[in-house]
Amino acid sequence: MTMPYSPGRALFEGNGTATDFPFSFKVWGTEQLTVTLTGPDGNSRPASGWTARLNDDGGSVTYLHEGAPLPAGWKLAITRNMPFEQQIDLVSGTRFDAEVIETGLDRATAERQQLLEQLQRAVILPPTSDETPIKMAEQLLQAGKAAQGSAAAAHSVQRFAVRSQRTGRSCLGRSRRPKPGSGSRQYRRCLPKRHGSPPERGGRGRERGQGRPERRVHPGIAGGGGHARSRTARRRRL
Repeated sequence: MTMPYSPGRALFEGNGTATDFPFSFKVWGTEQLTVTLTGPDGNSRPASGWTARLNDDGGSVTYLHEGAPLPAGWKLAITRNMPFEQQIDLVSGTRFDAEVIETGLDRATAERQQLLEQLQRAVILPPTSDETPIKMAEQLLQAGKAAQGSAAAAHSVQRFAVRSQRTGRSCLGRSRRPKPGSGSRQYRRCLPKRHGSPPERGGRGRERGQGRPERRVHPGIAGGGGHARSRTARRRRL
């Protein structure tokens, strides 16, 4: 028989009811099939526990996801997994069986169709490109890391904006200075930062760096008998 072109892949999305998944490409055994699952998080893995029924034009795969139909958000793909080997041994001087030769050609065609299907999902550089696949892969990885960094920075800016907005609302509700011990920490958080050192006590208007004003000492105190003489003077006046 002839071997028409077939995509070599059948893709399905879970709907919570389907358990049979048909495919329309030729294989000669269930070992030449691969069933792949992709979850809602984007991670893919081989499926297990599936069974297949084959016919001349393809077949169908029966699969239950954890004992239930494939749920929504999941994807299932059926692809070829050809062995890429040639087992036909033709002996010179003997009669050739046309069916054996045709089967060998069909299997070789299936292998090429499998490669074509994989190439159609690959990143291919244009013929005029002078970049190597390794360089292109490095650029893609760097672009992915840069995108992750930009997303993280945007998330941090958004969190800072939300925090600033909340702090601004709380400061608007505290127009009066609270009593010590009752929300004073939040009040101090809302106050603007002061630049420079605060003025010295008892010396408003003085320049920075000056010390406290000198205390005036009574002449009698410096001489050692001021207190006694001041008391005697008061008594005489009285």
